[in-house]
Amino acid sequence: MHREMAMFLAWAGLTVSAAGQGASHEVGQSVVPGFDFSRSSFSHSGGMGFDAPGAGAVELSQFDIRSALSQPLVPADGMMLLPVAQYRATRLDFSGTPAGFPLDDMDLHALSLSLFFLRSCEGSPWMVAGWSNVELATDFRHVTGDSFTYDLAAGVAYRFGERLVLGAGVAALNLNGDSRVLPGIGIDWSPTDAWRFGIYGPNFMVSCNVTPDWILSLQGNTAGDIWTVRSGGQTRAVDLSSYRVGLHADRRLTRQLWLSAGGGVTLGNELELTTVRGSRIAGGDLDNGWFAEIALRLLQW
Repeated sequence: MHREMAMFLAWAGLTVSAAGQGASHEVGQSVVPGFDFSRSSFSHSGGMGFDAPGAGAVELSQFDIRSALSQPLVPADGMMLLPVAQYRATRLDFSGTPAGFPLDDMDLHALSLSLFFLRSCEGSPWMVAGWSNVELATDFRHVTGDSFTYDLAAGVAYRFGERLVLGAGVAALNLNGDSRVLPGIGIDWSPTDAWRFGIYGPNFMVSCNVTPDWILSLQGNTAGDIWTVRSGGQTRAVDLSSYRVGLHADRRLTRQLWLSAGGGVTLGNELELTTVRGSRIAGGDLDNGWFAEIALRLLQW
């Protein structure tokens, strides 16, 4: 999917959260980039032509809203649960594709419900986290059991003092379909109150709090998803993957509400029409492109 990002943010975000809500949080840093308590965004990507000559190009527009459904739940000492819901609308616009190309302009949707779990012990630097997710991703014209995916992840982290957390995790994706098992690492390091460096699974971030109301950052994030659609009288899957590397600027609007804007390049772009089990039918690699994004971030309720 590229639920890899969500999974590793899940365990890394919670472990870093347990490590402390320190000074960086007070000046507008998320516990982990992309792990705000609530976030809504709009982005557009272009310049992505298929590698084959005369095969056309695709542009991508997305609206995304994600929010925790409650304050963290504490069923027992040292244990925390956090339910999160997300909706994402994606528009694919094709141009210059040859006759008979099996994909048309389309509107795609994804609804997901996740539960994050954290276990830590007072006085211990060790933390364990988990994540479970169910997602419905489709064009809503044809919904079957293959339109749902189920994912699980677990990770462990160790806190070294007040400024460094190291972790590792593993995730099982798409348990009811073309399943995959992926490992990953997590690093969160704040050498000073202003600077922060992190690796969160496949994502990375370098940020600087220029002032208490401005943050500048360089980020790399996975993007994409897998949706079921009706094509050729059968249920097929549209599989989009991409990696975004860009510069972002965040401006405080109120104590907890921030406006973020950024842009950069998209790398490793790929769009395929496949069977629901992952066998490729059409599509392929795309040229590197560009993206722009604007978002509202609420750090805490």
